Amino acid sequence: MKARSQRVWHLRIPVFAQVITVTAGTSQLYFQLNAGGRLEVLPGSPTSFFLLVSGGMDFLISFSRDGKGIVKGLAMDGSGLSLSAMRAD
Repeated sequence: MKARSQRVWHLRIPVFAQVITVTAGTSQLYFQLNAGGRLEVLPGSPTSFFLLVSGGMDFLISFSRDGKGIVKGLAMDGSGLSLSAMRAD
């Protein structure tokens, strides 16, 4: 069986000194905060995604890219919080 192609990014949230690991498969996108559980990120539009977290928290996520289309960071807004993270790798 052939392994699926996956892309992995590490993004740092400076305010909390946390690292988000983003894993993109062929049709799924996942977030993992430090050593926590992996959460599926769902498409909201061609340029935005949303993340539903237990406890009723939800976030709208948009990625920033450079001129070559490479992900450089993200912005998360929701549940009274606005966070940004920059690529750490």
